[in-house]
Amino acid sequence: MDEAKGSHDQQDQYNVEVHAKVLELTPEDLAAGIRLFGAPLPKLSLQMIDVVKDFPSLGWDFFPATIAVTRIMLATQPAPGGNPPQTVSASVTVVGFGFRPGVHVRLKWNNAWGFPGTSVPLPDGVPNSGGRFSLLLQHTAVPRAAKDWVWEERNQLVLVAQQFRSNGSIEFDVNYRPVPPHVLWQWVP
Repeated sequence: MDEAKGSHDQQDQYNVEVHAKVLELTPEDLAAGIRLFGAPLPKLSLQMIDVVKDFPSLGWDFFPATIAVTRIMLATQPAPGGNPPQTVSASVTVVGFGFRPGVHVRLKWNNAWGFPGTSVPLPDGVPNSGGRFSLLLQHTAVPRAAKDWVWEERNQLVLVAQQFRSNGSIEFDVNYRPVPPHVLWQWVP
């Protein structure tokens, strides 16, 4: 895995530092993200792996620009004397396909209430020659009082991916929602 290059200039002003590792995009990753009306299809996943095995041979523009979260893992570590007494680390696997090869895809969390502009810039994805990329985003969750959490579905985190043309206009603008708020925030009383 290589460290992803390209993060937004304003990253330091947000009280969260996100690192990214470039991952190989496998048929299993794609099958893990396949859903029907928002619900995962676990029984079809093995069959879907066979269906997507030819995916790497398809041209970058075969599918529309798509971004998805395929895995979320949270881990706690003790923080003696801290408030709260532990820290939470998040690892989120993001896949994108249908993007112009070699042109950075700007990523961010939207609906990040409490952050400037209600968004958190993430390291860019850089599509390979097939228009695909996969990143493992890693950071420490930000403590947030329970009373400040927003629970309505349309107000949960949204992963936004934008790819720009050389003239600065947006060529692709897609999103993935809803992402559980625990990816960014740690619940504190």
